[in-house]
Amino acid sequence: MPLLLFIMYKSESNSIAVAIDSSKKNIIIYPNSGTGILYIPDLSENVELHVYNTTGQVVSSQSINPGNCYLDLSDLASGIYMLSFKGANTSYSPVTWLK
Repeated sequence: MPLLLFIMYKSESNSIAVAIDSSKKNIIIYPNSGTGILYIPDLSENVELHVYNTTGQVVSSQSINPGNCYLDLSDLASGIYMLSFKGANTSYSPVTWLK
């Protein structure tokens, strides 16, 4: 049975809750806080990325392939974001990212 873990992040003006499903594959990005250029070292398939702000709005979407493991999210405002990755064959846990 999958384990669900809920994590709540709160800043002065916003909060975000993230549910982590143990049946989904983890994806690693770094640096996890920074200016907006992210690296994904272990991406093994094409994925769709959707970036959500703390109000649940999609603020960026893009397709990523294994040969293009750098993401440029520098155009986003400073804040907390949830990165949702979906592959054709794999379910990934969402990643919370601080810019």
